[in-house]
Amino acid sequence: LTGFPLEEMFELVDCKCLFCEMCMRQYLSVMISEGMIADLTCPDGQCSRQGKLTVKEIEKLVDRHTFLRYKRLNFEREVDQDPNRTFCPEIGCETVCHVCHSQSRGG
Repeated sequence: LTGFPLEEMFELVDCKCLFCEMCMRQYLSVMISEGMIADLTCPDGQCSRQGKLTVKEIEKLVDRHTFLRYKRLNFEREVDQDPNRTFCPEIGCETVCHVCHSQSRGG
């Protein structure tokens, strides 16, 4: 193991685990590029708290392009999980539509 100066370390807010900042940047960049944004937790497999990274932590650690991808993927995930919203079915349209839950009327 290599020792790093404290100023090159990054402490996760949620679990207080310390990592080399460069390693955290690489970890987040790979996870986001692979679309694995639901799994952005402390990379220490033995961390008892499995701290979840905050949006501010992610923004601080990744470049602008990667952060914009993270935000887009997170938004898509939120829409997919919301029973009241869906994406427009038109190819190429990225509009979010509100789902109507009206009951059909028999007649």
